[in-house]
This record gives sequence, structure tokens and C-alpha cells, in this order.
Amino acid sequence: MNDPMIANEAACIERHRLRRVIDEDAILARVREIGKALSDRHAGRYPVVVGVLDGAFMFVADLVRSMTLPCEVSFWKVCSYGAERMSSGVVREVFRPEISLAGRHVIVVEDIVDSGRTLRYLLREIRKAGPASLTIVTLLHKQATASDSLCPDYVGFAVGNDFLVGYGLDYQGKLRHLPALYALG
Repeated sequence: MNDPMIANEAACIERHRLRRVIDEDAILARVREIGKALSDRHAGRYPVVVGVLDGAFMFVADLVRSMTLPCEVSFWKVCSYGAERMSSGVVREVFRPEISLAGRHVIVVEDIVDSGRTLRYLLREIRKAGPASLTIVTLLHKQATASDSLCPDYVGFAVGNDFLVGYGLDYQGKLRHLPALYALG
């Protein structure tokens, strides 16, 4: 744990160790690539970016700044983890966007696709609204645990089965502020 960003995190992570998996420069470079691809795909449109809270807030901010087209931004908050390191298996909606998604070009931005339950729930709800198009973006994709039928249009990084924190992802509400991604051991 020689990284100065996490040197003082010992009190937050108790007995766990952090191992850097993806550094800040790699994250930001990949976000810029996805932002360009989304700008090209949606050229001439005014899409709505729907970020999935809480974990995707940093990714959404950086992604929107990297896009070269105007867009509207909204958020949808759902929970399935609580204070655990594994999903409860139950998706609980906290709030949804107040704007209409009917006839809109919707870009859903997730932090991580793990089991796919949360994303399947959101896609079902968004499709009920009748969007003009639907694009799925995730920063991280755990291919070993995600359903084969759920394939995001844009994936930042394929990752293993580690529990990851940083860049918006948390453990019990902590460690979201870290600019890189770390495996919690």
C-alpha cells in the first residue's frame, strides 16, 4: 500500500488490503475513447445520458465531458448490494429520472455489470417508456458472472471477479473518491 492516495485509508478498510487494478490514466484514456465513439454514434442527435447511481457518478461526469455533442443528463438510483460485498439478488429502486424517455436516444451508463440483475431491471423499465434508441455503456464488465444474453454496447474494461473500489465504486460507502480502481482483498 505505497500509493499516497490510499495511505490513510487503513481506518476505512479495516483488515482489507487494496491492490491497484486499473490506474487513473488508463481509465481516463478509455473514457475518452468511449466518449468519442458515443459522439460519432449519436452525431446530430440530442441523447439523454442516464447514469446509474451511486457508482457511476464519476464515470458519467468524465464521459459527458469527453463527448462532443450536447446531451441531457439524468440519474436513476437502484440498489442491490447494501453493505455487502455480494449482490442481495433483489433490485430496489430508490428514484428514477423525472424526464420522459419516450422517443429519446437513451444512453445508460453503469459502473459495473456483474450478475446483470440491475441492468436487466433498468432496461425493462426504460423499454416500457419507448425510447427511440438504447445504448448501454459500462465501465467494468465481469464477464465470468454476467449473463451471456446481456452484452453492453461499450465496455471500458473486462475485469475478473475481484471486488473493486475507487472511481465511484465503494465498499460500505467508502473509497469512492480514489481516482484509480483497486481490488479489495
